[in-house]
Amino acid sequence: MAGLCLLNLKLAMPTLLDGMDNGTDRKYAALPERLYVLDAEGRIAHRSGMGPWGFDVDAWTDAIVAQVAEV
Repeated sequence: MAGLCLLNLKLAMPTLLDGMDNGTDRKYAALPERLYVLDAEGRIAHRSGMGPWGFDVDAWTDAIVAQVAEV
């Protein structure tokens, strides 16, 4: 279902989905939530402050742009 959603949204950036075992959620989860950007090797390139108040969308966007520029 999530794959279909991604196709319908026509996202222009690579998007990863967590498996049904929620392995990624268990590995990176934080309460409260955080926004992450991973580099090409799968390492954390950016981690936001604790959300939702710690979210800096401009910094997150800048981190995405920086990673895309490196590809």
